Amino acid sequence: MVPVPSIEPNLEVFETELRTSKGLKRKAFLISSPEYAHKKLLAAGMGNIFEITKSFRNEEEVSRLHSPEFTILEWYRSMRIILT
Repeated sequence: MVPVPSIEPNLEVFETELRTSKGLKRKAFLISSPEYAHKKLLAAGMGNIFEITKSFRNEEEVSRLHSPEFTILEWYRSMRIILT
């Protein structure tokens, strides 16, 4: 869960509410894709990145072969360009 939903306009997120034992409440969202976080890390110079994670997408068709909850492998490889 994350405190802010993804900024991908074509994906509908699942919204929930986190509650503490003291009764404090705050909104939370299930991750629809790790892509945005990975691109921020690449831009910061992190290097090669991969993640195997659960993702959730709301307003998706549900069938025997399709689920709103799925496991995704997302990877990015940094490339160095050498100019001569």
